[in-house]
Amino acid sequence: MMGVELSLTAILYSPLACLLWLVGVAGYTLFHLREVKLEPYSVGLLLLTMWSFAVAVFYNSWVSMAATVVLACFFLFHQWIISRVWQEEELDRLFRRLFHLGAGTALIGWMQQMDQWPAAANVFTRMMGWVPLVPISEDRISGTFSNPNFAASWYAVLLILGLWMWERASRAGKRLIVAEMIVLMGALYFTGSRGGFMAWLAGTGCYLLVRYRRQAWFGVGGMAALLLTVGFFRPEWLPRGHLFWQSLETRLDIWRSGLDLFLSRPVTGIGLANMWFLPPWETGYPVPLPHAHNTLLSVAVELGLIGLVLFVWMQVFVWKGLYQLTAAGRPHAPVLAGAMAALMAHGLVDHPLFLPQVALIYFGVSGLVLSLAPAVSTTGQLAPDLVRFWKNSHRSATFHSSITHR
Repeated sequence: MMGVELSLTAILYSPLACLLWLVGVAGYTLFHLREVKLEPYSVGLLLLTMWSFAVAVFYNSWVSMAATVVLACFFLFHQWIISRVWQEEELDRLFRRLFHLGAGTALIGWMQQMDQWPAAANVFTRMMGWVPLVPISEDRISGTFSNPNFAASWYAVLLILGLWMWERASRAGKRLIVAEMIVLMGALYFTGSRGGFMAWLAGTGCYLLVRYRRQAWFGVGGMAALLLTVGFFRPEWLPRGHLFWQSLETRLDIWRSGLDLFLSRPVTGIGLANMWFLPPWETGYPVPLPHAHNTLLSVAVELGLIGLVLFVWMQVFVWKGLYQLTAAGRPHAPVLAGAMAALMAHGLVDHPLFLPQVALIYFGVSGLVLSLAPAVSTTGQLAPDLVRFWKNSHRSATFHSSITHR
């Protein structure tokens, strides 16, 4: 396997390098994995991959077949993560390197904003993610992620990671982290992604709730109230806020098109990653759409009701694992929960998992959660709330039994 720094650089700094890295990890796992662990999440992901393959064969779609291969790589990537024993010190080092390297991608975003970075559309700039694969008319940065909205997903997660690191750093280290977070905040703003801004706030709120529990309710509630107030009464304060209502109308049109497309093929869907290649008369939208701009709706459109049920099934066990880690007081639970919440919030108005470079966040966090959660239960540190619930239930059952026998 490649070194940690080289792997993170490949993931962060080029969509193509990220995809090649994923294929390399999948190949390594395929030939070196001694045991396939089929916990409920893995079963769901395996069935989702098999269903995607069946749909691709049914429609004879090479695009869907290629996308299914990528999904299979994510299954092997997940197996690689859960097969490892992750020590807290190892995760600390991994997260530190990820944050510092991620700040470098934000610096590239600043250079793009100042027109000091190559912006000509060619093969190289597209491979590096500096230029969107699909041209956009607005002045927005993409960083190294091929699209402003995908870049915003990464910057939002890195900001949440920065908050976690700031709390654990020394006084001198805090200054560096604050400087890097300012760079990341600027890059997030330059993407012009309102969904990414919402993802950052939602992820931060989830982080604070997990980290401080009841003490954070007031702050998180105030943050939510402020966001709603600004969104409805001062949308111009948000990134590209002058286009807020126009963008909302566009989103509603896309969601209607996606819903109609799903209802036309509710069982199989249209095939993974196949929406872009459908003609306008079939999508009901005047221009090609890569996805339905909502994660759950996009899964339903592409893989039908069966694919949607499997995907939701997977989420249930990720959040169950996060609850266990949170209740056990594991130090990495807040940042893992915050990252997952950020992706879910962004998935309400976009489909960040469409790009493998962003999907790696989701599958990486899911794998870490499901790798750490069994370790919590086997060491006797299972969620105290669940233990108390079981004890109370046991007492109630015993009391009921004694009354019955009397």
